[in-house]
Amino acid sequence: MNGLNKINNMVHPIMKAIFKKREDQDEKLLKNIENYEQKEKAEQQKSKVLGQKPVKRTRRKEKSTSMHNSSRV
Repeated sequence: MNGLNKINNMVHPIMKAIFKKREDQDEKLLKNIENYEQKEKAEQQKSKVLGQKPVKRTRRKEKSTSMHNSSRV
């Protein structure tokens, strides 16, 4: 039984550290979500004031480089 207690005493701090790190990551994630929501809300309010549709942020699509009707030369 004494060996099992030693193992428990070694594992306990490790598990505690893992859970603590996970809690910190969760808190950061929640803060980031809140910040994103606030920015999104501000963008929508801004567009309402200007009478525009909400802005969708998308990457620019690269133009196609294929040549149509390439047989005509």
